[in-house]
Amino acid sequence: MAAGQDLIAAVQREAGVTISIPAGNTVGGETITAGRAASALLVPASAQTATVVSAIYDDVNYGGGTLLMTATSSGCGWYIANLGSFGWNDRASSFKSFAGCVTELWQNINFTGTHVGYATNEASFPSFNDQASSWRTD
Repeated sequence: MAAGQDLIAAVQREAGVTISIPAGNTVGGETITAGRAASALLVPASAQTATVVSAIYDDVNYGGGTLLMTATSSGCGWYIANLGSFGWNDRASSFKSFAGCVTELWQNINFTGTHVGYATNEASFPSFNDQASSWRTD
């Protein structure tokens, strides 16, 4: 079984939630293929769907560990005021945006200090590497 498939299956089984990740994106070192993306959608009609709106990566060029920001309704005004709550304080080295959103990372919690983003994708941000403490989409 490929890495990540057991987590997707567990989430679907336990919570009845669908995680929709666009094909061609890498999550946790595994590239999502059309077949895997489609298989994640095979859940009961009553299941709630979570759409990925942004992803941050440990390494430049979208590599290493991945944290996904998901939304259960449409729009792009989502945020995480303290990445430390998820074990991601001062870790991000690149990001991607999805679902028509743009991403911004901030140096301090609660969206203060230096920031990088309001962009769709950033493969690296050398002067801001491993400094993000809050994250939002617009």
